[in-house]
Amino acid sequence: MGGLTRPRAFTVDDGHGFVREDQIFDETISLLKIIPSIFKTILGTEEFTYDLSVMDKQHPESYLMSYECTSCGEKFMLRASSQESKCPYCGSESLKPDFSIWDNATENLRKALEELKLKYTEYPGEAAFYGPKIDVHIKDALGRLWQLSTIQLDFFMPSNFDLYYIDKNDTKVRPVIIHRAIYGSYERFMAILLEHYNGKLPLWLTPLQAYIIPVSEAYHEYAKTVNQKLIEKGIRSRVDLSDGTISKKIKLIRTMRPSYILVVGEKEFVDKTVSVRNRKDRTKEYALDEFIGIMENEIREKKIDQDF
Repeated sequence: MGGLTRPRAFTVDDGHGFVREDQIFDETISLLKIIPSIFKTILGTEEFTYDLSVMDKQHPESYLMSYECTSCGEKFMLRASSQESKCPYCGSESLKPDFSIWDNATENLRKALEELKLKYTEYPGEAAFYGPKIDVHIKDALGRLWQLSTIQLDFFMPSNFDLYYIDKNDTKVRPVIIHRAIYGSYERFMAILLEHYNGKLPLWLTPLQAYIIPVSEAYHEYAKTVNQKLIEKGIRSRVDLSDGTISKKIKLIRTMRPSYILVVGEKEFVDKTVSVRNRKDRTKEYALDEFIGIMENEIREKKIDQDF
């Protein structure tokens, strides 16, 4: 699946929150709760590591900073390494950096991690030029750590687009943007997901949830009836009416990784049951309605393991 991790284009699930500085903490807490819950549901994993990337205060010129001109007293945003280091109002080069925005934002991210008792590693100098960030790494079934989720603060875009809100004092105030990506990119996450489960996705995720095989042509109609009932319940099902032995059909369909294979013959037709084979090749007979209920419950609860 390596090719999916390096495509020519990515589709990023990037969401943007426009917040006041005093809202950074609460929004970060909310995101730090959402991210683990999503991956526990989808991957069944509870192993996460967190990185906090902060600025290098020895090199403020590398970052978008707030400066105060000591000549005229005006305040403005500037990235000294890519712009002229002078006041846009009076032209003075006597500028005083103001770390308060970065310090406040970084402290809010740090406090959010500590509030939830999450262990993290801090990396000075690894912040983007426009703000600090938290990266979340998830461990897959093969023991590999993947950096997927990001919570990135952004001071640049609000300044670039001259965004502001009016506060309770009727004053224009610059907001902060929180970029958040849960999966990182859909293509890369799909590769991780397939490798994590070795293609054997949980029932609620797998494209082919049930595959029905009649033992002979005499039971085609019953197989079609079973298939129709499953489809009516929203279960992704297919019926195999082709020629060939049961063992051959089962062998061929295994590559499609169906969750359950349902075999029907004379006994099943008479008793209105299905003979169900799971992914571990265990078989069990169920009344059709009972098994539909089992599948619906497994899907509804988003279970990782099969019910038998």
